[in-house]
Amino acid sequence: MKATLIALGVIAVLAIVVFVSVRSIRNGLIAKDKAVKTAWAGVETDLEQRTDLIPELLEGLEGYLISHEELGEAVAARRQQLLEAAGPAAKGEADKALASELERLMAFTRQFPELQAHTDFARIRDELAAIAGRLPGKRADYNDAVRAYNTVIRKSPGSFFAKHMELYPAEYFQPEAGSEDALDAEHMALQPK
Repeated sequence: MKATLIALGVIAVLAIVVFVSVRSIRNGLIAKDKAVKTAWAGVETDLEQRTDLIPELLEGLEGYLISHEELGEAVAARRQQLLEAAGPAAKGEADKALASELERLMAFTRQFPELQAHTDFARIRDELAAIAGRLPGKRADYNDAVRAYNTVIRKSPGSFFAKHMELYPAEYFQPEAGSEDALDAEHMALQPK
């Protein structure tokens, strides 16, 4: 009888250990998945804010772009590509293209001192610069979360549970290797302030 009770006790302890381990692994996977989604929400918020500012920017530049319509059209086209892009990798490439066109447009506007002094234009320029300043950090946070998540779901025992929880590798959001956000605060701001 005593041996049976000891065996049942050992089985109960093992069952508790297995239950706690399984629950811990599952909760860890859920936490990593949530971290990726939260970090992506931060990136998407800035991307949406950037695309929301562009129509207002182009409207304010209408008179200045008469002889350079291709600049406005290129920005509008890249904005549309970003809006239509699906997934972090595609959005990353579309955002990089948009940032490049915005940089060209801002370089063009520097030749108009009266435009630079206009408060609405300055507000939009400053908002775009602020967004550009935040994006590299948010991109890094997102990519770090993706790296941690992808590592956990590929390693054992996480890989076993990830399959059953239908968790799949997440995409990175990063432009080509070695490049920074083409549209940064330095390029957007007036030289000097």
